[in-house]
Amino acid sequence: MGNNPLIRFDPSGNSWISDQWNAFIVDMKSVHASWETAMSYWTMGFTDPFFTSAKVSMSSKEYWYAQAEVIFYAATMGKGAAGKQLIKQESKQVASSVVRIAKPIARLDTKIAANSLSSQLGGTVVEARGEGWKIINIANPLSKNQPIMIRVMNAGSGGRERDYFRVTVGTKGTLNLEGKLSSDLASTHIDLTDNYLEQIQNMINNYVKTGGK
Repeated sequence: MGNNPLIRFDPSGNSWISDQWNAFIVDMKSVHASWETAMSYWTMGFTDPFFTSAKVSMSSKEYWYAQAEVIFYAATMGKGAAGKQLIKQESKQVASSVVRIAKPIARLDTKIAANSLSSQLGGTVVEARGEGWKIINIANPLSKNQPIMIRVMNAGSGGRERDYFRVTVGTKGTLNLEGKLSSDLASTHIDLTDNYLEQIQNMINNYVKTGGK
């Protein structure tokens, strides 16, 4: 009979609908490790750019690539494989243009940079003359009597147009990007960019490897 409750429920009172739903949830959990992959699956990739932009810096090309992709998806609904490929190509071009235009505008906070250097290399952060900061008493593996000092200076200091850093080894002199002692101000006063930590670490490592020559 159509109103027979046994059609929908077994004697234990369980609903076949809830059983099917629970089985579906279990299957989905086995396929999708997170909400991100699940949303990507059910929206056919539409949510991917949102998750990407939430993970990377606004100054990165990946961030603006994701933002451009969202706009193109919304405008075209991203229909068809050819359409999605075109969206990705156009998004990359837009992202490259935005980053290229914005790069001169983007600016690191010199105090934050100084604190980051101190955390990674040791030493003490103190205020420097001429609008900036310096990290003093960084250990020099070659000589305890020749500690390393790093200046992180704001634009305008020393007449320079951009923020910069300078690595000095005791009384021996300053290092260029190759980690060699140099008196050339153009090569030892280095523009402060996103990869300053890596640059400075490499400079010090190279200086130590060559024995300070």
